[in-house]
Amino acid sequence: MTASEQAALFSSSSGYVGVRKSAYDTDAMKKYTADFPQALVARDQLGYAFRELSTHNHGKVSTAITNQIQAALAGEIDAAGALKRLKQKQNRHLLPSISKL
Repeated sequence: MTASEQAALFSSSSGYVGVRKSAYDTDAMKKYTADFPQALVARDQLGYAFRELSTHNHGKVSTAITNQIQAALAGEIDAAGALKRLKQKQNRHLLPSISKL
């Protein structure tokens, strides 16, 4: 699935962005993008992308992280306590069925 040729085949068949840069160097992908240059737009935009946290309940998780960092920086709690509290809060947001046990 991750071989260049397979990634090119999947991308050209599905319309998804190729999962490997080398997929765009294959003959199949070169032909596909020559016939359908729009397929290069998403790939080309990756050069302007940046990393970010992506998770279930992103807003709640991000807020919990920020709140615990701020509490530690303000001296309201030590780092170990902030991490422990964060873990408890994250479990409620990320694993709702488990946190009800």
